[in-house]
Amino acid sequence: MQRRVCRFGFWRRLTGLLVVGVLVASGCGGGSDEVSEPATTSLVKNAVLTTSTSVPATTTTAQASTTTTQVPATTTQAPITTTTTQAPTTTAATTSTLSTVSTVEIELVDASAEVEEVTISLEAEVHIQVGGFKPFSEVTIELYSEPVELVVAVADADGWIDVTATIPVETDVGDHEIHIDGIDASDEPVEILIPAEIVEAAPTVTEPPPSTTAAPTTTEPPTTTTAAPTTTEPPTTTTAAPTVTEPPTTTTAAPTTTAAPTTTTSPEEVSPTVEVDDEDLVLGTGKEYLVEASGFEPGSQVEILVESNPVSLGFWYADYLGRVAARPQIPITIQPGYHHLVVREWIHPDLSGRATPREARIPVTVIIEGLTFEYLEAPTLTGIELVSTPEVQRGGTVEVEATFAADSYSGNVSRLELIEFSCIANCGPGGEQYFRGYADTGWILFAGETRTSTFTVDIPNNAKNGTYTFEVFTSLTSLDSDVSNRCEIRLGSGSIAEYDESSIDSCSVTATPELISNITFTVLGDDLLPPILTAPTLTGLTVTSGDQVARGGSLTVDADFEMTAFTGDIGRLELIEFSCIANCGPGGEQYFRGYADTGWNAGSGETRTSTFTVDIPNNAKNGTYTFEVFTSQSWTDPVSEISNRCEIRLGSGSIAEYDESSETSCISPTAEVDPRTIEFTVVP
Repeated sequence: MQRRVCRFGFWRRLTGLLVVGVLVASGCGGGSDEVSEPATTSLVKNAVLTTSTSVPATTTTAQASTTTTQVPATTTQAPITTTTTQAPTTTAATTSTLSTVSTVEIELVDASAEVEEVTISLEAEVHIQVGGFKPFSEVTIELYSEPVELVVAVADADGWIDVTATIPVETDVGDHEIHIDGIDASDEPVEILIPAEIVEAAPTVTEPPPSTTAAPTTTEPPTTTTAAPTTTEPPTTTTAAPTVTEPPTTTTAAPTTTAAPTTTTSPEEVSPTVEVDDEDLVLGTGKEYLVEASGFEPGSQVEILVESNPVSLGFWYADYLGRVAARPQIPITIQPGYHHLVVREWIHPDLSGRATPREARIPVTVIIEGLTFEYLEAPTLTGIELVSTPEVQRGGTVEVEATFAADSYSGNVSRLELIEFSCIANCGPGGEQYFRGYADTGWILFAGETRTSTFTVDIPNNAKNGTYTFEVFTSLTSLDSDVSNRCEIRLGSGSIAEYDESSIDSCSVTATPELISNITFTVLGDDLLPPILTAPTLTGLTVTSGDQVARGGSLTVDADFEMTAFTGDIGRLELIEFSCIANCGPGGEQYFRGYADTGWNAGSGETRTSTFTVDIPNNAKNGTYTFEVFTSQSWTDPVSEISNRCEIRLGSGSIAEYDESSETSCISPTAEVDPRTIEFTVVP
């Protein structure tokens, strides 16, 4: 899948009151011949409108209302005299705001268009109208470089978004990008990148008042008008008063005018409806269907489900007209039969004013269709208990009873076991803890059926003492060879391993860890310790081939051993860690290895001589060498079946133990001859 990305060029700042209307037919992603414009659009497509204001602060004085009283035409005019009066000096401070880009309009047909860089101030608004998205799909608008989500919108039925976002005040000034991300009608990702320069909001500057004194004002006295009292008409606005004092018979019409609820009630609410693009309303599992619904709160989130046992098909958003169009897939996990397809609106009551969301439902029939596998669901563990005593001796038996219920077809239960036994408390230092419990198999459950099975666990004679927990495991296999499937499932953890030819999930389980973890039992008995192994004591070491050997030759060394205790099986007996200590050449190989006979064991008081052979490579570094003697010993106790392995260097006496006990179980006596003092020389 390729992502369509359009980076807009022609970076040019827009300032002043400017509207740019350019229709671009080609760009980074190809054009569109026909586009449905949003109903509220009045700008040319692909236009960026940037409003930059430089406005002096002004003082607005509301004009006093004037009541005019009409008088008779007969008036007496006083003599006109002209007087010059110095008007009071008036000072007005002038307030101005520096240029601030407070609003940006971005309108694009689709991702193929190009647009100029925009400049905008902090806390300013960006009005974005963009087309070319998949109808009713979600579109995210973010500000980069550090991603800041500005707004999430839902495209309308024509694939347009029309939203307004605000630049956060904490945004760093400088170059940024506005990212608009969504999908097109082919479900291909679309990413629109708009370069933007974020600037500080300009401060307000107050200029000092002007020093100019207002010019003298010539004032004419008003014309003195003498109005005959008998001819003054009352204000027309007061003549309506008598209508208030009409007889009660004329005021009885009040009930008619008080029917305010009738005139203020909102239009009747339309019940939501839903349609599916299958006239028979027969839906096949694994297939997608177009679901169209209407009558929901604009912009609200809706969920599409299949009921009666609710199975969610996903969430979508209603458009600005309250419509929803989606293509959910009918899960293969849904049982065939009669159901309801439900589109339900989820709105917080504080926002919607309703206690329950609106919904629309339609009856449908679900059938299994086009499967390349058989869907299997593990029986749900509804109960489990220990029916034997909670304490058991080594060699005894533990019995566990489990109850299962099926929500769906299980397939053939070919394995049903207790596995992964783990000692969690009062654990002994050694012993076996690999147990296995088995129950009856070969049965099938269908939806609504139940079954009880009993597991039997044989505790071995060498079991580690302590308190144990376990896991319940089942393996399910399909019965139809044409759509084969196998599911291996742990009912406690819910882990699933699928073995079929489909990439779709075809195995499921309802995990019940709290039920299984509460069941424990205790294995009684004394602590079992691994066998103690003792390295042979090195009593003699002789270089029998001579203390000088040429490159390509062989070095032989005889070693005499005396046993002070049981050794176990000698699995390795070697000369190792050859090290040039004197007269060493400038280069060459010095990784040698000497081997002696193995596979023997000896008890206390026995002696033995072994011969080591060391092949000196042709590229060996010349010089004088020393070495170390190494042995690896192991033994498994035939009664407890507990094992031990010891790796020991006889010269240094270093030991590495490999057993289950924290106690020391490997012993290295002090060598009578330190092999690190034996020397030989490699000569050219």
